[in-house]
Amino acid sequence: MNRPNLAAVAAALALPLAAAAQVRPADLQRGLVAAYALDGDAVDAVTRFRASPVATRPIEDRSGLRNGALWFDGARSAVNLGSALQPARFTISAWIRPDATDRVMVIVSKVRNLPGHYQKNLELRLDPGGRLFLHVPSGQGWEAATGARPVPPGRWTHVAATYDGARAQLYLDGARDGQPLSVRYAQSQTDTWIGARPEGGGADGRTPSGPTFFFLGAIDDVRVWDRALSDAEIGAVAAQPSGTPAPPPGPV
Repeated sequence: MNRPNLAAVAAALALPLAAAAQVRPADLQRGLVAAYALDGDAVDAVTRFRASPVATRPIEDRSGLRNGALWFDGARSAVNLGSALQPARFTISAWIRPDATDRVMVIVSKVRNLPGHYQKNLELRLDPGGRLFLHVPSGQGWEAATGARPVPPGRWTHVAATYDGARAQLYLDGARDGQPLSVRYAQSQTDTWIGARPEGGGADGRTPSGPTFFFLGAIDDVRVWDRALSDAEIGAVAAQPSGTPAPPPGPV
């Protein structure tokens, strides 16, 4: 029976960490279009747009910093970021600490499940059981990438989703989660929300019903890029300590 080469295994496991360590802060500035630290409020570090959180409250972040994150009540809490974010390609990154994983809970959503918008906007969420789920619809159906590993309740976890124009991929704590999805993403202009789906679509799927799928727990440091970050860049973002400021906008 052949024994595994422990040195080779250790070296292979170290490769993603080494690649992430080589990513410069300036690399993570490229394509950054929104950065909400959620340090008790909701101000975009890139554009200085000030969103208005509803029914949230400040809470300690993953490093114990007071008022370093926002807590969502699972019933009516949400943050509307407005309609400025319309990336055809994207990366969405966030830290989450769900209080439960027994329901559908939105992290970031642009879905308005109504005529004119039906099957045309993205949504990153947790499904029952705690696995990540990313809608990247084609306009002809609700195509989605699904995660393979559950997010545990009561613990901070870094989550991310990328789309490069042809494929979508989920990430959990800096590593790929689940299989990539090949899809041609279609979208219409809608608001971006943190912590809830903007419009549920009613019992028939196409009648106004208001927001739904509210997040129960804490969310911190939501960032959006208009490009798909590499594996190494996702690892670098996940490795950043709590409170790391987003790079300012401008040339690198």
